[in-house]
Amino acid sequence: MDGQGNVAVLAGGGTGGYSVVGFNSLGPNLMITTAPTVDKLKGFSVQLGDQLGEVASIGAEGVLFSDGEKAYFGLNIAGGAALEGPWPGELHATFEHDWLIFGPANLLEALKRLWEKQQP
Repeated sequence: MDGQGNVAVLAGGGTGGYSVVGFNSLGPNLMITTAPTVDKLKGFSVQLGDQLGEVASIGAEGVLFSDGEKAYFGLNIAGGAALEGPWPGELHATFEHDWLIFGPANLLEALKRLWEKQQP
């Protein structure tokens, strides 16, 4: 959610270098970012991070991206099911491109309207 109450769903794909071959995970991801709106999250980005865990994993990564005029920084926190590699952790440096799948939608405004409908 950005500072204006907007939420979005993005999907992406990319590649890069990993310290462990065969370590993958699938799960939710939360990003805290300096970008002013969720619209700025789409496009190309570079990540540097790590993951730890067997069966379930938790990971964190720094993300650098730009809207073409200004650079932004983000911190991703993720967790989920892990496809195990030879070690219970990995380090990575990657790049990817993200597409906007849904949004932006203003969650705060939707909750406000729902609250107002419940009032007598």
